[in-house]
Amino acid sequence: DITHCKNGLVTPSVFVLRNQLNQIVDDYGTIRSNYCELSVDLKVNRMQRFNHRMNQRFLAKKHKKYLTILRAFGEDVLLSNVLKLELWEECQETCPYSGQHIPLEMLFTNHVSIVYIHPWSRSLNDSRLNKTLCFTSLAQQQEDHTPYEFFQEDDTETWEKVKARVFRLFSSSKEYPSRYTKYKNFVKRYNHLDLNKRQFHDSHPYSHRLEQLLRQITTNIRMLPGNITPMLIDEFLLNGILKKYDVKNDYGMGIFRAYVNTLCTEKHIEIIAKRNRYRHVSI
Repeated sequence: DITHCKNGLVTPSVFVLRNQLNQIVDDYGTIRSNYCELSVDLKVNRMQRFNHRMNQRFLAKKHKKYLTILRAFGEDVLLSNVLKLELWEECQETCPYSGQHIPLEMLFTNHVSIVYIHPWSRSLNDSRLNKTLCFTSLAQQQEDHTPYEFFQEDDTETWEKVKARVFRLFSSSKEYPSRYTKYKNFVKRYNHLDLNKRQFHDSHPYSHRLEQLLRQITTNIRMLPGNITPMLIDEFLLNGILKKYDVKNDYGMGIFRAYVNTLCTEKHIEIIAKRNRYRHVSI
């Protein structure tokens, strides 16, 4: 039962949701369908939240250093350039895919790219844990493949060497407590589920348990991952509408997000899947 889970953020939210649904049933009768989305923030445990806070504090301390480096190289202070510096230090100045050193002088050129470890078109995962650096010439070859798929196509021995190298690069440290999680993400054999099926049927344990609870009032349920609605708002330039609302205190924001959630179709998911912001430029 999700109401008995140990996540202190999920349980109160579920109780509020259940009370609201009961009130709707009392006032308006049976609910025919329920489109739901569990926020990404509610799915992480206490240790994951702690590691995230530590990472954010560490990166905040380094921000001034990154700005100094960008100015020294005459580069614009763009989020992509700052992210390159963050990932460059995280992977110890080394391309995880080739094992070759990435010189700082080359970092901001088209020869080095930010890549999604699990392809964007198949995961829609934009978190830092799904990003690293790669030489563009190699990135263009493996763009739609996971590391396992790309290297396993050559031979098993190559893949084992890559795993050993990535383990050394992404071993957790005091400065990077979540780096080992990126290693596990890198070596994972990707689950080939249909993209649309995953996006409309969130497989997270909390989402699954919430769906079981909702089935007590209706059988027509759609569970979206918590990252889809913000992507839709950003993709279709709906942020201007949100300026009318006090995001923290106005219920209009929640209503607006629910409306976007409800209108989401497979076509919208396909459009988002084609928008890889780190699409590699030919060199």
